[in-house]
Amino acid sequence: MKSGDASDYKSYAKQVNDRPVAMLRDLMKLKKADNALPLEQIEPNTELFKRFDSAAMSIGALSQKRTKRLPWR
Repeated sequence: MKSGDASDYKSYAKQVNDRPVAMLRDLMKLKKADNALPLEQIEPNTELFKRFDSAAMSIGALSQKRTKRLPWR
C-alpha cells in the first residue's frame, strides 16, 4: 500500500477478499506450508529485484502514468 499504513492494507484486503467471484483466481485459496522455510533459504529482495522485468507486465493493466515510470530495458 502506498501509505504504508496497516489499517489501509486491511481495508483493501477486505474489499478484495469479500468481492464477488469475477475470475478463476477468485476461487483459489492459498495453502499454508506445513513447515516454514528458514530465512537463510529465502532470497534477499535486492537479488530478486535484479531479475524483475517490467517488459513481462501487461501494459494494458497499467495506467499511462505508471507505464512511463517503469524502468524499461
